[in-house]
Amino acid sequence: PDKQVPVVVPAVASGTSAGVAVFAMTRMRGRSMLRAGLGGFFIGGFAGSATGFALWNHNRQRRRHNEALVRIQATAKEQKFMNTRSLSPTFGMAPVPEEEFNEATGSNPTEENAKLMAQIHEEDRATRRAVRGKG
Repeated sequence: PDKQVPVVVPAVASGTSAGVAVFAMTRMRGRSMLRAGLGGFFIGGFAGSATGFALWNHNRQRRRHNEALVRIQATAKEQKFMNTRSLSPTFGMAPVPEEEFNEATGSNPTEENAKLMAQIHEEDRATRRAVRGKG
């Protein structure tokens, strides 16, 4: 059970303090009570709503985060994960040389990558020509 941040009290406090501040500044400028009161009411309501929404969203994100952690812990107990550091060249296995990899797979990734990039560039050029109306 994670502690939730209270929403109502800070929202009301921030709304009230913003409303009072706007009321006081408006009255100091010599405006009428009605204008100062309405300004304070609307600004206070907006500030309180914004604070309330921010805290509610914070609580929601925190709850979702905790639920995700519980799911991860449950699946971690069920599954055995392999240590990926043991596959790293720094911690054990050396990488397969490129020639040996190409011979074993029967393909050359460098050449295939170059062909794919040329095809992508040609498609981009054709799209740009079609957009300009020259195609």
